[in-house]
Amino acid sequence: MLSKCFINGTKAKKRIFFTAILSAFGFFAIYAYITLLQLIIQPPQLFKRDLNQLYVAGKAIIAHVNPYLPTPKLTKLLLDVDEPVLPHPTPYPPPALFIGVFLALFSPQVAAVLWMGISMICLWFALGQIFKFVDLPKSPYAMLSCFLWAILSNFAYSDLYFGQNSMVFLLAISIVLNLIKSGRLVFAGSILGITFAAKFVTYPLILYIFVARKWKALMTCVVTVAIMNCFSLLLIGMENFVFYYTVATKKVSLLYSTALGNVSIFTILGKFLYPPLVSHDAKIWSTVKEGHAESLMIISSLIAITWLVLTIARSWNEPSSVRYARLVAFASVGMPIMWIHYQSLLIIPIAVAASYYLKKKINPYLYTLTVLTVFFISVDYSGFAFSLALPFDPGDAPTPASIPIILLSIVPTIVPLLWTIVPFESLSKSQEM
Repeated sequence: MLSKCFINGTKAKKRIFFTAILSAFGFFAIYAYITLLQLIIQPPQLFKRDLNQLYVAGKAIIAHVNPYLPTPKLTKLLLDVDEPVLPHPTPYPPPALFIGVFLALFSPQVAAVLWMGISMICLWFALGQIFKFVDLPKSPYAMLSCFLWAILSNFAYSDLYFGQNSMVFLLAISIVLNLIKSGRLVFAGSILGITFAAKFVTYPLILYIFVARKWKALMTCVVTVAIMNCFSLLLIGMENFVFYYTVATKKVSLLYSTALGNVSIFTILGKFLYPPLVSHDAKIWSTVKEGHAESLMIISSLIAITWLVLTIARSWNEPSSVRYARLVAFASVGMPIMWIHYQSLLIIPIAVAASYYLKKKINPYLYTLTVLTVFFISVDYSGFAFSLALPFDPGDAPTPASIPIILLSIVPTIVPLLWTIVPFESLSKSQEM
């Protein structure tokens, strides 16, 4: 009956059908996020979230304490909370701590709710910017359908569950792409600089605008990064500023450099050389020792930079939308520590593929990769891999992950990298920016 209504029905009937489907998903999303909200505002989860790192760092700045002390120490000192939390200092660079200071003006519960609201708003507007970038028709039904798919997908749910910021970066990058497309390079460079100062995830775009000699965007970006760091230096002081780059970053890097859930391109070699430890309580850490970490980082950096340079060269004469799709896909796995929620950036290459599909100019390789990518960012693939990794006996001591588990863990790294090499030659050329 439903299929007959959809295939043979009038436009009004199809509208009623889609409205009913969207309403059902909408009610499910509301229920899911009310449940999530009840979870994240209650201890202990309230203090286990990544957002707590920024929150207590902001509290520390207000209290004139080093914001890069280990998170458990700051949580105990500033909130008088003894719950088990992430054992390391916050990995956010100094300019990102302005967000922490803002959130620290509120109670932990209000900050959690506020950040969830900001993230969902950013996701909505990011989708609008992405539709604009790839020239997709931005109908209310299309926007609402994509938004409901996104918030019910694993990448968005994980971001909101942990209090991360990938929705903010998705919005910033999509705005930058539209500004470059319209030739407003100074504004593009400013936003790119703010984004890079807060987290280095956008460095592939910065390298591209350097190679492409978009000097206005590049210079504005560099000046913006310098200004942001100067302000953060005034905010936290020289001693704490230096402490972050010399001490705090090393602690975080050693802990997660080959962790099973880290989907970075930097981890592929390290996971095989230093299999991550797996324990019954899902604390899946790296086994890299400090003496080996530097050499591993150098080799992994060479692999990552080489792949990025080849990606830029590969896409140099391709349509601009394809070029940026490749760069953003690389950015989703391009930092030393990347979690699954950063693959929200893959919405951009998916949208590029969708625009070609609507023009009936998509090739089978791109179509297959698009379907595969939608699947991987929609489901809790990492949770599935973790469940296989955990010892069956809760009393078991941490053990190194096996080769099959390591292979499963690098699949979310391989999928974005396929976007950098998937053939686009059969697609028609679009106008260059």
